[in-house]
Amino acid sequence: YQRRVHGESFYWMTNRRKLVATVALTLLFAAVAVLYWHGDQHTSLRGMDKLEVEFLEFKSRLQDAFQNMPENYCINGKDRNSLSTKEKLAEFVAGPCSPMVVVPGLQSTRLRMKIDCQVLKERQPDLFHDRCGWTDCENGLFSFTPQSEYTIWVPRLHDRFSILSLSHKTSSCFGGLFKLIYDPNEEDQHKRFRDSDGLKITWLGNTDETRDGTCGARASEDILDVPFQEKLCPSCPAMRDMRQYFESLGYQVGLTYQNVPYDFRIGVNNNVAKQSVLNSIRHVYNITGKKVVIAGHSLGNLVTLASLKKMDQAEKDEKIALLISMAAPFTGSTKALRSALGGNPDFIHGSYFGLHIEGQRPMVETHSVLVDLLPSFSFHLYESEPWARELVRRAEYEKKYDPGSEEGKSFWSNYTNSEENNHLKWFPSPTEKCFEGFGRSSSCMLLINDMIKTPSAMINTQMFSNEVRDMNALLRIYSLGKMDVLDHYMKERNESRVPWLENPGVPVAIAYYSHHNTATQLIYDRDPKSVTDGGAFTSPDREVVSGGDRVVPNSGPLFAASKWAYEFDQKLPGAKPVKVLEVCSHHNEGSLYDQQDGRKTIQYNSYMGVPCSCRPAPGQHSDGEFCLHATMVRDGGFLQFLGKVVDSNDKNPTFTNAGFAGMTNEPVSYTHLRAHETPEHLVCRLLLEKKKTIKEE
Repeated sequence: YQRRVHGESFYWMTNRRKLVATVALTLLFAAVAVLYWHGDQHTSLRGMDKLEVEFLEFKSRLQDAFQNMPENYCINGKDRNSLSTKEKLAEFVAGPCSPMVVVPGLQSTRLRMKIDCQVLKERQPDLFHDRCGWTDCENGLFSFTPQSEYTIWVPRLHDRFSILSLSHKTSSCFGGLFKLIYDPNEEDQHKRFRDSDGLKITWLGNTDETRDGTCGARASEDILDVPFQEKLCPSCPAMRDMRQYFESLGYQVGLTYQNVPYDFRIGVNNNVAKQSVLNSIRHVYNITGKKVVIAGHSLGNLVTLASLKKMDQAEKDEKIALLISMAAPFTGSTKALRSALGGNPDFIHGSYFGLHIEGQRPMVETHSVLVDLLPSFSFHLYESEPWARELVRRAEYEKKYDPGSEEGKSFWSNYTNSEENNHLKWFPSPTEKCFEGFGRSSSCMLLINDMIKTPSAMINTQMFSNEVRDMNALLRIYSLGKMDVLDHYMKERNESRVPWLENPGVPVAIAYYSHHNTATQLIYDRDPKSVTDGGAFTSPDREVVSGGDRVVPNSGPLFAASKWAYEFDQKLPGAKPVKVLEVCSHHNEGSLYDQQDGRKTIQYNSYMGVPCSCRPAPGQHSDGEFCLHATMVRDGGFLQFLGKVVDSNDKNPTFTNAGFAGMTNEPVSYTHLRAHETPEHLVCRLLLEKKKTIKEE
């Protein structure tokens, strides 16, 4: 018999065996998830209990952040549920808070796939029939027909291309659907990538079946759409928590809080997200008259830097209050390199269940974002610069002189006031204390490795540096995929200027975790390709580590911060001050802003500690297991700090513009926002009351 689901008809198989198989697979997934959570990585019940206690404490502090927030603060304490859209916007404009543009990180946008069944069947029969198991484009009693739309990232459990499966064929189907095709001869850089014949992938909310009034916010929330997603993916609800926190302060999605979803498979140089971020900044500025706070997480920071290059300095000074950078991979990450060489085991749960090599290989071969995230040659570019030499020299001294020893105390006392400590005076001395109760040193330290002396990979005693020549050779010889377009992808990265870390021209606050060991060099005693060619994952035999968040080493945020702080000190054109925010540190906590009178501003470079949800109570210990790269945006301590950052005292009670003046208390046409709309229909076109029916023009 037929049913309707999301407007698509399909035949439910009357064969009971298929129904039983579906139920069995669901139960199997639940069992594997439980096994994964209580798996062999927690070898004792005591260890397992400790991890669960830390997770509950992390969640508890997130709830405390919501309970302790000054609700409706940004709309002057008015009850947001009793105000119309226009009234809330008017109160926000007159209130003390800055509007926000949020740029999520890698794999933090849910992607939707539209299928032209006939084209897919005719042009890719192997993918259609053999790998994905579809039989026809016409519904029939015994046919398996694809829907017109699916969520491809992350698929549902029962989809034929689920990434939570025991089947290698299912992974192969996913890889075939999710790959990209690159045309180096296309003049328009934003059109060089396309999906396979018969497919079109965009972000959730930008298709006929998913378009709604959340203005792109829903596309970055609850990435793993299963009831127990937090057990498998503690970071998956992160953007939902962040959005709800700011809504409670009085923000409105699409008006004063704009999330920027994008296709994260495509590298920065070719991604239309650059224009989407730019248009979103102009959009929220134009309807509020207030300078914008940009919050970028992980890859979103590289997208944001590329977007800011498209603005002249006068426009930046007029429209942008601050870029707050969270967990930014400014000098790349060995995690991207590890995925390219041996696959990403994070997608496998309980040893067998998940996205297998067959599904990951097309991602490595065709997703150009991987190249943007490889360990970069930034250290090589600036090795002769005084600020870079001083950064590396201090890191070497940290390893040589223990601040707890008498020799170390004497050395650091002399170093602090010496000419050697010229460009890093804003970072506290190792004789001062920044941490308590963590496994890392309690002293205030950079905890970085020199990426020139510590190349990113060593295979069978052969070293591969971060320079383009070596990275090219490494991937061509040892990558798990065929790197046919690698030269083109490297060229695209150079055109984006990502490794150059060009000054953003706006005040920047760079937030990072430092209390986890994070790989800066991968060491393989055998050829990884000999393993992956057989369909298995392989991991480094050893790693050289530094401080970091298990994905991004400290060198990323601190290298960029040192460069931009130096440029501000030297009064280079457009350079603005930098705040370095070490999350979980307790040193120099307080307000981000140096100028408190009138609109709050940053005036000089400095270091600050920021509270976190993993910070232990005095006398206790924490491994910080849930204060990680992907969870920063749902860290209760950091969210509270971010809430204070947007309280910039930027009040604009007399501001009016054509769009604002034209709003009514009833649902209105979105024509007046068309000028700010992106090619991907990013900026929300609906100025409607929540729960009102969306009306098409």
